Order: sequence, then C-alpha cells, then structure tokens
Amino acid sequence: MRRHLRIVIAGAGPQTAPAEVVRGLGHEVCAVAPPELAAERAAEHRPDLLLVDLDGPAAASGVEAAEGGGVPVVCLVGGGAEAAADDLLARGRMAAPFAFVVKPVDGRQLRLSIDTVLFAQARTAGPGRRPAEPEHHAEIARIVLDTMDQPVLAADTRGRFLLANTAARAIVEGGDGARAADQAAVSRRYGLFEMDGRTPWKPEDLPLTRAIRGEATDDVLVRVRRPGESAANVFMNVSGRPLRDAGGGLIGGVVVMRDVTAIKRQGQRTQRLIARMDQRQRLMHAVLDSMQEGVVALDKSGRRLLVNRAARRMLPLEDPRAPLEDRARQIRLYRPDDDTPLPMEDLPIRRALAGESFTDVKLAMRNPRLPHEMLISIGGGPLRNRSGDVWAGVVVLHDVTESERGRIELRQTAAKLRERAQLMNTIFQTMSDGVVVVDGNGRFTLFNQSAQRLVGIGASDTAPDEWTQHYGLFHVDRVTPFAEGDLPLVRAMGGESVDDVEIFVRNLGMREGNFISVDARPLRNEAGEVSGGVAVIRDLSQNIAAREAFVSGRIEVLDTVLHNIGNAMNSVTVGAGTLHAELRDSRLVRRLSALAGAIAAQGDDPVPWLRDDPQGRQALPFLAALAGDLAAQNDRLLQTADRVRDRLRHIEGIIRTQRTLPAGQAQRQVVELKQQIADAVKVLQETLAKRGVRVEVDCAQGPDWIRIHESRFQQMLVNLVRNAMEALDERAAAGGFEGGGEEPWIRIASRLDPEFVVIDVADNGIGIDPARRRSIFSAGYTTKKAGSGLGLHSAANFVIGMGGRITPLSAGVGRGAMLRVMLRRSTTLPLPAPGAGGDGGRVPTPAAGTRADGE
Repeated sequence: MRRHLRIVIAGAGPQTAPAEVVRGLGHEVCAVAPPELAAERAAEHRPDLLLVDLDGPAAASGVEAAEGGGVPVVCLVGGGAEAAADDLLARGRMAAPFAFVVKPVDGRQLRLSIDTVLFAQARTAGPGRRPAEPEHHAEIARIVLDTMDQPVLAADTRGRFLLANTAARAIVEGGDGARAADQAAVSRRYGLFEMDGRTPWKPEDLPLTRAIRGEATDDVLVRVRRPGESAANVFMNVSGRPLRDAGGGLIGGVVVMRDVTAIKRQGQRTQRLIARMDQRQRLMHAVLDSMQEGVVALDKSGRRLLVNRAARRMLPLEDPRAPLEDRARQIRLYRPDDDTPLPMEDLPIRRALAGESFTDVKLAMRNPRLPHEMLISIGGGPLRNRSGDVWAGVVVLHDVTESERGRIELRQTAAKLRERAQLMNTIFQTMSDGVVVVDGNGRFTLFNQSAQRLVGIGASDTAPDEWTQHYGLFHVDRVTPFAEGDLPLVRAMGGESVDDVEIFVRNLGMREGNFISVDARPLRNEAGEVSGGVAVIRDLSQNIAAREAFVSGRIEVLDTVLHNIGNAMNSVTVGAGTLHAELRDSRLVRRLSALAGAIAAQGDDPVPWLRDDPQGRQALPFLAALAGDLAAQNDRLLQTADRVRDRLRHIEGIIRTQRTLPAGQAQRQVVELKQQIADAVKVLQETLAKRGVRVEVDCAQGPDWIRIHESRFQQMLVNLVRNAMEALDERAAAGGFEGGGEEPWIRIASRLDPEFVVIDVADNGIGIDPARRRSIFSAGYTTKKAGSGLGLHSAANFVIGMGGRITPLSAGVGRGAMLRVMLRRSTTLPLPAPGAGGDGGRVPTPAAGTRADGE
C-alpha cells in the first residue's frame, strides 16, 4: 500500500509543482513557500519530503535548505536550473537522498521520483547516516532501470550477467549476474532466431557477444520465441555497447532492447494487405476482362481509367486525348427507335459524371467496329471520394441484341415451362407412392403424406431397432415380424440397395393391415460415405389382391376364357353382321339383275338395241361402273372376312393357351410390340370410330421386339383398351364431353427403364375413385351396368403371372386415368443375335413370329 506523505513545496513561481498534482497523488501539502523560506518551513512542519524548485535566482537558497533539512528532497529543474543542479551534485555533502523532476511536472514522473528517494532513504544504514556516494548513485540507477519498459542487460567479458533489469529478466529467466551465460547454448536457451524464425543466432554474432568483444551494434533485429511456448514471436531491436573502466580497459558489454513486435507485425500486416490488394486488383482485372459485358470508367477530365476487353470489342478505337464529345460521335449511339441520335447531354457517361445512377437504359449502337447493329442495355453511376465528391464515372454495357429479339420467344417458353411446372407439381401432389428419408442416426427427415397413408403412422422419434414393433411390420404371411436388420431402410443405412421388399403393415393407424412394397437406397455425402437412407413405398394391396386372385384363379378360368372369347366374338359378330347385311340386301345384285333383264328382253339379237336405242347405249357404261362397284364391295367383304378370320384365330389361340396352362407348357413368341398394340386397337376399331375416340400410339421409347405369350398379351391389351373406352363412355354419359371443349382420347405409350418394359394406357374418361383403387382388379368388380368385372382381373392375372406389376393412376373422378403395366426386361426382351450390340430390346432372337420355349 502506498505511503501517505506530508510535503512542503518551495517554489519560485506558479509553474512549480502545482499543489493539485501532489494532492492527486494522495499526499498532503503542508506549506507552499519561496526557496529562501524552505528551511524555515521545513523546521516548522517537519515534512516527510521537500519539493525544491531550482529554477530562478533563489535556487541557492533552495540548495541550502536541501543541505540542512535532513529530509528527502525532490528537485524541480528546467530552464536555468542546470547551474543549481550542477552545484548541488558538486557539493556531495547532502545528508538526504534526492532526485530530479523536469518541469512541467507530470504526475507519473513525480511519483516515480518520490518512490526513488524514499527507497534510497530506506537503504541508508541508520538515522542521519550518509551513504557512500557511489552506492547512492548505483541504487538510483537500479531503480530507474527497473522502471524502464526497455530491457537492459550487461555482462562481463566472461559472459557473466552483471545487470538485468525487470524487463530483461523476463527474457533471460532472471539472470542477475550470479549465473554465467552459456554462450554455446544461449540462442537455444533464450529462443533467439534470425528473422526467418528458423535459424538460431550464432553466439558469436549476438549483439551482447559483440559488445563484450568491444564492438558497437545498432538496430539489430532479433526474433524471440522461448522453448515450449507457442509459435507467437516477439521481435526485438537490439543495440549494444562495450563497457570500459576509467582507464579505457574493456570490462564487459551492455545491450538495450526495444520491443518492436507491434511495429513489425503492423509492417507484416501492411505487406499482406498490400499483397492482397494487389491480388484483388489483378483478380478484378481478370474478372472484368472475362466478362461479356463491357465496362468503361472515365475521370472528370475524360481520361480513361478502365476499358475491359468486351468494351474494346464493342467500341471503336478512338483517340483517348480527343474531347469526350468527339469520341461519343464515333461510337454512334441512337434511341431505341434506331433513328434518333442520342443527344450529348444524355450520354450515359456524362450522366454518371454528373452524379446520376441509372440502370437498363436501352440504346442502339452502330459503328464501323461492329459487324451489325447492336442493341445494348447500359447501367452506370458515379465514383465518389471520401468527401462525397464525384471524381469519376463508370458505365456497364450489356449486349441484349439476341435477348431483345427473342423476348417474345422467351415469354412463350416461360409460359410453357410454367405449364409443365404446374403439371409436374400436380403429378407430385397426386403421387400414390410414399417417400421416407432418414439420416445416418436413423432420424426421419422426410415422411410424406402418401407414406403416412400407406403405413398408417407418420414419422416418430423411435430408434431403428424399434421400428418393427412401433409400425407393426410383418412378412407377407401377416404373422412373422420383420427382423430389424432385414428392414429395407436399415439395410440402406448400411450401404445396401434393396428392391421389391414386400411388407404387411398392421398398427393402430392401420388396423385392417396393408400390403406395401419398399425399395431403398443409401444416401451418400460428397465423400461417398453413407449418410442415411431413402425408401420409396408403393401400395401393394392391388397387386397382392391380383396375386391372390391369380392363385385362386383356376376356378375362374372358364369365366375368364369365356370373357376373352366374348371380346373376340364381338368383333366376329360385327364382321359377320356386316357380311350378312352386304349380301342380304345387295343393291349391286339388283342393278345387275335389272341390266340382265333389259338385255334378255331384246331377244336373240340385242346388238341393235345396244347400238341404236338411247337406253341401250347406256348399258355398257353402266356395266363398267357396276364392275367397279362390285370390286369395291368385294374388297370390303374380304377385309371384313379377314378380320373375322383373325378373330377366329385369336379365339383359337385363347383356347390353345388355356389348354397349355395346366401342364405348364405355355410358350412365348418374339413379336413386334408396336404391331401387337396396333392389332389390339384394330379389334375395337369400328367401335372406337363410332364413338369418335382418337387413339394415339407412341412406341418410340420402347423396344421393337418382346418375347411374350402372344395371345394372352394381345388379350391383355384389348382388355386395357376396352376398359379405357368404357371409361370414356361413362364420362360421356355424365355429360363430360358436352360443349365441344374436349374430345375423347386414348393414348398408348411404351418405354424402357432400367428394369422394366413399361406400357401405359391412358384416357381422359371418368377416372378412378381413390377409395376403389384396391378393388378394380378383383374378379367381378365393375362400375358398368352390363360389365362382367373380368377384363382388368384377367389383365392383372397375366401381368402378375409374368412377374410384373400393374398399377392404376388417376387424379380422381372425372380427371382421367392411366393403367401402367411393368414387365421385367429380363423375361420379356429377346437376347441380341450373336455379335449384335444394343440393349437387347431391338434385335429379335429368334426371328419374329417364331416360337421359343417358355420358362
């Protein structure tokens, strides 16, 4: 705790230590007197300290007061006080310690001087004893050195430390002269490196070593990093001088160090800043030169500051020393009407130099440097200094020739894209597939509404080993719970891809249970590591129902066969009716009979009648026309007979196929897919034509040939097309096509995906009620008054029997529907011929129409 002192001030004027400075240090001012009364006031108040101003003519009185007072003295010097100070030092008879403070008085300096003289007084051997003068001065020097911020270090010629002030001891670990410096290891011990931070200083090159050798050094930069400390460095500026005795003999050396870390680091930061600025400037120029937009910057005098490469391509090579108006005339800017020259006062660069900011100014530009007229959009603005004054302007030129000319096309394209986006959004919102995504810890990050509908319960916080119990997941036997390690999502989280895992779900949200099929894939991060899994869930109830119907379908074989034969017989009946109507009431036969009767009425010689009679002369032209009509009728009857024959052969194929099923000998054929679809449409062609249904077939993305049970495959197509036609009938009956805004259509398309041959049969008919999607493949289910309910049931039996899938897709009642058939490529595509390339779906093997053994 700092001591409270009683102080007498003996001064020559108001510049002497102000009393408030002394009081500010926590001391008491006993008296303030002129120097000649200093001794009297000291005897009167007996202070702890005397402040004597040695400045002025009364300085001698102050000295005498200091000599006789016996109390510590702080002398204030400045101006003409040098003589008094010299006199005081020369006397050498002061009984009390003293110190000097330079005016004007600073509180910090005054406090340091007071502490110094008090410490010197405390070191005195006894009351009234005067210390030896050298010891007195050494003590003062030690105190002064210890209060310095700069490290000071002295050593003798043997390298032993003689002096190390407080700042220096922080560097040399408290070396105080009692321990000799190991010169061979000094750099390693004290962490002294050259400026590269890696090369230790050679002991013989250190400033202290050189000072001990008698050399003087100045401003040597040393990097200090103590062993075991972090890589942070301290930079020291070191100056050294040799120490010599009174006779000039070398007795050691001393160094003074100045911490220049902040200055050095500031310099390094400045260099790095300059390097970054230079790099950014080069980057800016590189970016500007790579831009397609032209950039031009001019100062207020019109001098070019920047013109990038694109601007040089757009603008003519003008003389940069020419007036701005002359250069603008060479550029030749026009209003957007292409005819009106741009006035000089409206030049974009002029507007920018005037302090205006602007964007998207449309102009036309024609000059010899351009191969054709260019439409440009210009933006720009002023550059201001720190005081806000405009000193330059910049403009950016965008070539919008193509975009302006194609603006209408762009709007049209944007409208189409919006329509497609809306369509995709609608499809996504009506998707029946569920999607579930988990992260690497098994936490659900996505669980869409379809997934919740199919599973019965949405996302939960349960761990993967609890999913089986929480969601009620069983094998398709509806009894055996799924092992946690066999769940598709768990396998995907382990990096495995799985397909078509069939699961039966029964829980509180799905009390009656539901069959689902799950495909799962692992999710991977950028490094290729598994970071989760995704599962796609499909409603398998229809397929399971269809499969169960297939298993139990043996008892329905007769009804199915009769239904399929009935479909074919409809065409036979229509064809036979056409033949019967043509032959029963043949106008051509009546006309031919009338001609024969007229000729017979002429007796044995009809020639005169044919030659001379007006009616007879018409007989031969009439006979020629009649022959043409008979030929046309014969073609129609042949075509009808061909269709009847084809349908009868189809019936024969249905019966033959059904006969082979019990023995497992059903055979497949390599057939042309597009022709099979065309034949199926042809069966219903007359009925479709009467209803005005437009049929579109697109097989461009599908295989040319497939290996299939031809008769059953074509019957499946007939059933799907007939189902679409009947859906159109239902919508028409409900008034859905009234007003002529939309015509009925059926679209059949095929395509290949990585695993399946996909055939879609779509229509804009009555659609499917979502609540009835699971029932449409059941035997006997129908929405038609006269329907049998066997068409889609038969189609599902065929697809499931082929190992494929059949899925109904619809946005709801009145919004059309699509039946998607997916047949596995591995079972339907013929193998390529030896030496042939391709994907196996284009080359028929064996030749089209030949038979191949069934599986």
